[in-house]
Amino acid sequence: MLALVVGIAPAWSANVACDRCTMTIAGTRVTVSGTFDTDPVVVDLTGRAPSWTIGDVAVRDVAIDAHGRGNSIRACAAGTLGGERLVVCATLPSSLAALRRLGAIDVAWRTLDGPAHGRGIARIAWSGGAVRIDAPHVELALASHVAGAELANATLSASVTGTLSPIALSVRGRAHADELASSPLYARDVELPIDVVIRNDITPSSPVIASAAAATIDRVRLAHPALELHGASPVPFERLAALVDEPHALAWLDLAGVPVELGAGAAVLVREPAGVRIERGHAAIFGGTASSEPFVPGATAPLTLHLHGVSLSRVLDVATDGRVRGTGIVEGDLELSRDAAGFGIERAALASRGPGEIRSHDSEKLAGSTLGPVATALAELSYDRLALVVQPPGNDPDATLVLHGRSARVPQELELTINLHGVRTVLRSFVADR
Repeated sequence: MLALVVGIAPAWSANVACDRCTMTIAGTRVTVSGTFDTDPVVVDLTGRAPSWTIGDVAVRDVAIDAHGRGNSIRACAAGTLGGERLVVCATLPSSLAALRRLGAIDVAWRTLDGPAHGRGIARIAWSGGAVRIDAPHVELALASHVAGAELANATLSASVTGTLSPIALSVRGRAHADELASSPLYARDVELPIDVVIRNDITPSSPVIASAAAATIDRVRLAHPALELHGASPVPFERLAALVDEPHALAWLDLAGVPVELGAGAAVLVREPAGVRIERGHAAIFGGTASSEPFVPGATAPLTLHLHGVSLSRVLDVATDGRVRGTGIVEGDLELSRDAAGFGIERAALASRGPGEIRSHDSEKLAGSTLGPVATALAELSYDRLALVVQPPGNDPDATLVLHGRSARVPQELELTINLHGVRTVLRSFVADR
């Protein structure tokens, strides 16, 4: 576009005025108005074209201004590309022959309208029909509303190198946002690495993974989450908008805001009209793993977790407030409920996977009116079967611990049923917004 005004002066001296003249330049019909002189060279022209093709890139609604004299002609071209109104300016020689000898020009660019705003410098070179661009530093301020998400202080920093004819561009950099909100998700310090090649599609060099310092889904807080937005396969341009609705893999290092301690884990998120559905999820819990049934964060329906390989020692420490110690592995189901105050355990049923031991330092309180032999047995018990049941709200006792085995202090086979009171109060986690 910027070469539009050069090379059109005839070999003889002339003074030409034109009002909406039509000429064909580089295969594009351009409507031109203004004047130019050839001796000395003085240019004062404007031009317009519905579109302009540079290599394989089509720019729409092109407007051109060129002004200057001698060997210093300042030319600017504005056009719409990918929803952005882009302005490119350069200082050009007065003839097409001189421009061809240069083989390259430095241009300054800026955006006027669109989802991003920024400016920078780029170098455009041409040889043998190929057009090459080298923009080592592209800095853009992104719109505050993108793909259904609200962004705060969102920026994109990248380098763009490659050819426009044929189009083969390498884009490397990162996007950053201080905050991202897309109900029920809120995240801060969001980073998105960018390393893609643009040809007839967009091909990432590796899976596209966004990370954050922390995030909240409903009232559950995730430490250092990472969200895989897309794999390394090519994405046709017409499918870019559809990426938002694809399933995304979410991973985190730690999770808080639920009644029990959960560690590192992952889940598959599926976007729905009403929000986000967790299709599959698992997290570390008490030395084992908790996997979830599908659920919608924020919904009132109970959430069921399936527990595998959980440490009995850590379960008893929470369930009895440290009054009972134990060894062994337990598995089973845990059902969580949610209300305005936060999350709580609706019910639970855990059973031992093998033998273990129980040690009680306060067995008399746990056993209620059953003292003597029970207290003695619980002080040092080896079990071969164990079951812990947390009853639904409204039941008394809150929970029941059933044990079968032998005690080092009671010389007989034992089967004990211990009623636990106040367990629900201990397990209840009041999750406040922070």
